Amino acid sequence: SQACLGLLLPPGAGKTSIVYMIITVLLMKKFISKTLVICPVRPMYRVWPHQKDRFEEFKHLRVGELHGDNKDEVLVSDDYDVYVINPEGLDWLFATYEHENSKGKREKRVDPVRLKWLANKFQMLVVDESTKFKNSQTNRFKLLKEFVPKFKRRLILTGTPTPKGLMDLFGQIYILDEGQSLGRYITHYRTEFFVPSGYGGYDWKPQHDADRRIAEKIA
Repeated sequence: SQACLGLLLPPGAGKTSIVYMIITVLLMKKFISKTLVICPVRPMYRVWPHQKDRFEEFKHLRVGELHGDNKDEVLVSDDYDVYVINPEGLDWLFATYEHENSKGKREKRVDPVRLKWLANKFQMLVVDESTKFKNSQTNRFKLLKEFVPKFKRRLILTGTPTPKGLMDLFGQIYILDEGQSLGRYITHYRTEFFVPSGYGGYDWKPQHDADRRIAEKIA
């Protein structure tokens, strides 16, 4: 089976239901036991806990929200099949802490004990609205990047994969294949598919056949 998949479908196409079917099948076959879903706050409360109840096949699934006053209790509980968190909650989830590197710069690090515990708890990652991770320079992407290899199964969902252009694809596709398609670093991606443009060359525009070549790479 295909372990990593991007559901790049328009709004209303049933992305959440498709994921619930995938989870149901994988649970039945005992390929997974717990799934972590990262999504914005609104769908965390209004979509994921309720969408499953529209179909008899999914009503047995138990969804817990890693948000609010009881998030610690939900996280350590084994009573849920799906655990939903918003991107802003990743610092808490990974128990990050401040560290001063050799150059005297403060940077965030993930608690290795917490990381190992999370890797044992969750077998599948779902990123709903993956454009939240399109910028590989953000703190949220860097946190997730460290955790991505721990998941054997990964899905991303969005109806607008390139809201501001092809550059937006890098971070999202990295979640799926750890850089196998578009390169491990944004600099590699830029060099292969874009050319400098704008004042001082700080902007980038796609090469004339970039859309075709990128589509082939991620197909």
